[in-house]
Amino acid sequence: MSLELTAFTRRGAALAARLAEELKTGRGLTLGRMRQVFAQAAADFASIPCRPGPRRRVALVGELYTKYCALGNWDMVAFLEGEGWEVGCIHISS
Repeated sequence: MSLELTAFTRRGAALAARLAEELKTGRGLTLGRMRQVFAQAAADFASIPCRPGPRRRVALVGELYTKYCALGNWDMVAFLEGEGWEVGCIHISS
């Protein structure tokens, strides 16, 4: 994960914790506060770096270690994303 996304994740976690505390005490339920929170969330989402243009897509299929373990798939997800691919993992349930 890049440093920008790590900082974004920390900021989001801090905001979520603060909002949870406000909701527990009943302070975050006013229309004005909700508008502030929604505006901040929209600004945070808009600040996420993204690549313009279409991306090629690939699905990573296999058993659990192949799909979800960097050691099991030789960090294939990070490699493919670095090459410009959009990677998804196929979820099969019975």
